[in-house]
Order: sequence, then C-alpha cells, then structure tokens
Amino acid sequence: MLTDAIRCIVALEPDVVLLDLSMPRLDGAATFRELQKRDATLPVVLMSGYSEQDAVQHFLGEDLAGFVQKPFSNAELIARVHALLRRARSAEIEQPES
Repeated sequence: MLTDAIRCIVALEPDVVLLDLSMPRLDGAATFRELQKRDATLPVVLMSGYSEQDAVQHFLGEDLAGFVQKPFSNAELIARVHALLRRARSAEIEQPES
C-alpha cells in the first residue's frame, strides 16, 4: 500500500527516515516494510512512546537503524541522527568501489 508519505520519501531519497510506530492508515511497522521493499539501505529510526523493548517487538528480524523514546529533546534527536549519518558516511568511505 503506497501512502502519500511513502511516495514522498521515495521521491525525495532522504539520508534517514524518522518513523513513528503509531500512525493512522498505515502503522510504523507496515510503513517500514514498504520502505524497505523500495530501498533496503535506507536507515530508519523508530520513535515511540512505548518502551524500546515493546516497540521493537513489531520489527523482529528487521534492520532498524535506531530507536528514540518519546518524549525526547530536540538535542537528543539531532545527536542521534548526526551519529547515524556519521556511521553511514564512514561505512560508505570504507566500502571499496566496484
């Protein structure tokens, strides 16, 4: 199921997606799976008011890039995203070009 949000994400090709677990129409787990079908390398950070242990139960065997517990500060979110992007860029640099 393609929602407007998924269409926008695919079109914009972001470096990272911040995804809430609880959303209308298509929940976070289903949205994550739709995004992964289109780009399995896209880092997705899950945000939720549920505990990390409870939230990630919906993603067992999936490759989430991270988790942020709500409520969170802007500084915490920015720090997590920056760290994720640094790791991703380091991995790109270390990958030999074929």
